[in-house]
Amino acid sequence: MVAAETSQDAGSPGLADRLLVSPIEQTVYLTCTPTQPGVPPVPGDALKVGNMRRVGRALLHRWGCSRLGPTAEVLISELMTNALVHGCGTRVKFTMSLTESTVRIEVDDGSSAGLPRLVHPRPHQESGRGLFLVEALAAEWGVVPETSTTWCTLALSGVGQ
Repeated sequence: MVAAETSQDAGSPGLADRLLVSPIEQTVYLTCTPTQPGVPPVPGDALKVGNMRRVGRALLHRWGCSRLGPTAEVLISELMTNALVHGCGTRVKFTMSLTESTVRIEVDDGSSAGLPRLVHPRPHQESGRGLFLVEALAAEWGVVPETSTTWCTLALSGVGQ
């Protein structure tokens, strides 16, 4: 599998336009300020979620899968936000890959803060619904055993620009 990687901090504008995009896979490493699990990310790190949405949209366009963009953006937002809020590492790894039948999105927060899991928030709680959205929108989702990588896929059937 071919991978293009960048160690450039993905917080800078226009990154999606400057990335060397592989037709198979793209990985971006983001540095982040460690926080305690459950604490919102610092403002500069929170901006990286939007940057990764733009990277994802650019990849989908390059791969001829633009119609998946709106759904992929929600999935990227949820997985990236979970990594920044619940992880406690100093680096987040964002990967998108294309196969014959799916687009796969992976986010690894590099921490050992515990595996992501569905929770049942009370109606008045403001958070805790991200993985419900992932479960509802993705063809499949899961966690790579013994890692902090959460992944999901989108089916390509009937997709085109």
